[in-house]
Amino acid sequence: MCAAPGSKTAQILEMLQVRHCDIPAGLVVANDLHNKRSYMLVHQANRLKSAGCIVTNHDAAIMPNIYLTKQTRILRRGLELLVSGGRLVYSTCSMNPVEDEAVLANILQQCEGTVELVEAKDILPGLVCSPGLTTWKIANRNLDLYSSFDEVPVMYHTQIRPHMFPPPPEVAEELHLERWTCLQLSVNDATSNGTE
Repeated sequence: MCAAPGSKTAQILEMLQVRHCDIPAGLVVANDLHNKRSYMLVHQANRLKSAGCIVTNHDAAIMPNIYLTKQTRILRRGLELLVSGGRLVYSTCSMNPVEDEAVLANILQQCEGTVELVEAKDILPGLVCSPGLTTWKIANRNLDLYSSFDEVPVMYHTQIRPHMFPPPPEVAEELHLERWTCLQLSVNDATSNGTE
């Protein structure tokens, strides 16, 4: 929050960089409300060439929107339009499991076996990716964390819904959620200039 011009961000990124390894030991989300200051943050982060930095530009006093419902509708509509035997790639700009893994788990359960996840590495040999998450916690606006819907106080039931949580391990295994892969592209790795 209020991270520009980026000196502290740079120090943290340097601490997270593990010697003899391209993958940092953690992730820094550096945010600033002002566009010009965010631009300075991007410049500072690019100088370090770290894949462990995400620069955001929004009011940190307001939690970002969660697009679970919209993402679910988009994916459901894509599947409705898909020809039998076809392939749909579900790709988001989010790193939030509620918009990624939770959406997939819900759709797969609703489709009752008529669609399945396929292993991306079988289709794209050499793909560098990590497995998707199988567990995550949900936070309320006060940043209290919950591992399951049963833990959520009734007063938050309108904000936190059961389908935001990971499915039980046996359901995740049945749905082959381990096939969901997380591919994080950074400007340092991509051939684009970061504007796409």
